[in-house]
Amino acid sequence: GKALELSDGGEELKAVLEKVRAGEFGPGHDVDPILHVLQPENDYYLVRHDFQGYLDAQRRADELYRDQEAWTRQSILITAGMGTFSTDRTIGQYAKEIWGIEPCRRPEPEPIGRSR
Repeated sequence: GKALELSDGGEELKAVLEKVRAGEFGPGHDVDPILHVLQPENDYYLVRHDFQGYLDAQRRADELYRDQEAWTRQSILITAGMGTFSTDRTIGQYAKEIWGIEPCRRPEPEPIGRSR
């Protein structure tokens, strides 16, 4: 198969990382772990690859927010459309359909003051 071509995050990410390195967001000992995991060889969660898409989505959200009527309408529609999504339902569906396992009930906790 073809190898995934990963983005380096672009110029905007480079500018952000320079500000972080320069200490704008805190002392080095606080931000060094962030800089470390954002190095290409350490970017397990592909933050660099997704950064431009995140910025694009944030810009669209900012633009929509400026039109309060459209923002309110979209907020209501998105909330109403979430009816079938819940983490409990999603995890249960994955367990059943993908992992092929059944839920395991845990014992009820003992009331405080009673020992087993």
